[in-house]
Amino acid sequence: MFFRVIPLILASLMLSAHFYRHWNYPLMIVSLLAPCLLLIKRRWGLIAVQSFAAFGGVVWTLTIIDIAKERMATGQPWGKMAMILGAVALFTAASGLILNAKKIKEKYPPKH
Repeated sequence: MFFRVIPLILASLMLSAHFYRHWNYPLMIVSLLAPCLLLIKRRWGLIAVQSFAAFGGVVWTLTIIDIAKERMATGQPWGKMAMILGAVALFTAASGLILNAKKIKEKYPPKH
């Protein structure tokens, strides 16, 4: 299980750095604390973390669009940036999907 959580922690750190750069401290703190929900051995904690990863993928996708628009307007190249941040978006979303394994779901019961 630990190796399945590492990508989520890395994605969380990248997302918190993104929010820090944009002076959004509340979302930065949420991003840093999101993986801690896995310490609560309940299904809702697992679903919340997976939702956070999906939200992170959307945030990165919107960031790609914003930066690409700015670069296109100024005539700067944007393709490499889109590929790199696209990979970050996929990594972030996938970090939640890999927590969908049967073994992990067994450790997070719906109710007692």
